[in-house]
Amino acid sequence: MKRLTLLFLPVYLVLSGCTTFDPTPRVLLDSSIVQKTQVFEEFVSGYVKRIQVGDYHSSSGDEIAILGQCDVWLLAASNYELLQHFATGGGLSPQLIDVQGDGELSVMRGGGGFGGVGLLTLEGESHWGFRPNSNLAPQKMIAADLNADGALEFYVLDWDALYQLDSKGNVTWKVVGHEYRDIGLVLEDQLMCLKEGGVLERYDFNGEVLSRLELPVEPYHFDTVQWPDDFSFLVGYFGRCVLIIDSNGEVVFEGPLDGFPLYHPPQALSVRFIEGEPPYLVVLAHSRSSVGRTLLAIFTPSGEMLYQEILGGTRGMCVNVNAATGGEVLLVGDGTTGVLEYQLNSRSTRN
Repeated sequence: MKRLTLLFLPVYLVLSGCTTFDPTPRVLLDSSIVQKTQVFEEFVSGYVKRIQVGDYHSSSGDEIAILGQCDVWLLAASNYELLQHFATGGGLSPQLIDVQGDGELSVMRGGGGFGGVGLLTLEGESHWGFRPNSNLAPQKMIAADLNADGALEFYVLDWDALYQLDSKGNVTWKVVGHEYRDIGLVLEDQLMCLKEGGVLERYDFNGEVLSRLELPVEPYHFDTVQWPDDFSFLVGYFGRCVLIIDSNGEVVFEGPLDGFPLYHPPQALSVRFIEGEPPYLVVLAHSRSSVGRTLLAIFTPSGEMLYQEILGGTRGMCVNVNAATGGEVLLVGDGTTGVLEYQLNSRSTRN
C-alpha cells in the first residue's frame, strides 16, 4: 500500500470536504436497534474529558468516574446514582489513578495543548508537576505498571525526549530524540511510541526497544483498540477515513467519516453490546476546538456503519456492563451537558 502523509489544513471547512458545516448536535444516521439515554446531567466545565470505570468508592460494586477540566463525579455503575463530587482542576487530559495500589486516588494531569502534566489530590492540591522545558509544557503523560510491582510509573512525551518518572515524579530514564510523535499503551502493559516515518516502537520498563512496526501510513497520533479480533491501531485521517491497522502493519478496515470537519485525532473503543457475540467498533472523531463538536460513529462487527451522531465536543467514553443482559453498554460524554448511554435494544440485527 502506498505510504500516505497526514496533513492538517488551516481551514476546517476544507477539511470537512464540504462548503458548509452545520454544528447543530443531531443524529446523522439512525438505527432502530440503538437506544440512547442520558444517564448524567450536569454542567461540565471544559466538556467531558474522560469517563472510566473501576473501584473508586467505598460503596459495593464498581463506579463510573466522569472527569471534566475542573471536576470529578463518581456514580454507581449499576444505576448511575451520584455518590461523590470533587473539584480538582485536572486540566485538559485528566485521569483518575491509584498510584500505589493502596486505594488512595489521585488525578493525573495528562497534558495536551498547553496543559501541564503532574499529579493532584482529589481536592486539587499538587503532589508534583513535571516541566523539563520552561517555555513549553510536555506533549503528553501516561501512567503504567510495566514492571508489575504494584505501583504506577509515568511516561512523558516532551518535545525533544521521552522520559520515565517514578511514582514521585522523579526522572528514572530519558531517551533523547525529536522524532517522537505520540505514546500509548497496548493491553495496559506495553508502551508504544510513534515516531516520524510511521514507525511504532514497543519499549520495556528499562527503555529498551523490544520491537518495531512500520505502518503503511504516516500518522501524527494513534489509538489502540481490541477490534476486530486482536489488538489493533487506529489512525486518521486519511482520505476522510479512519484506518484500523493490525499488529502486522496491515490495514484491515477503512471507516469513512464524510460531512464532518475532521481535525483532532480520533479515538476508538470496542463494545460487545450482545454477550457472547463479536464486538462493535466505536469511533469518536473530533473537530477543531473552536468548532467544539465530536462525531460518534458505531460500526457493526462486520464493519458496516450502524449509527452516526454529532455530539458536543468530548473525549470521554468507556464501556459499562448491563447486569440484566450481560451485554456491554457505551458511555459517551456530550459536550458540557453530561453523559449519554448507548445500548442495543434488539437482537434482530446481527452482523
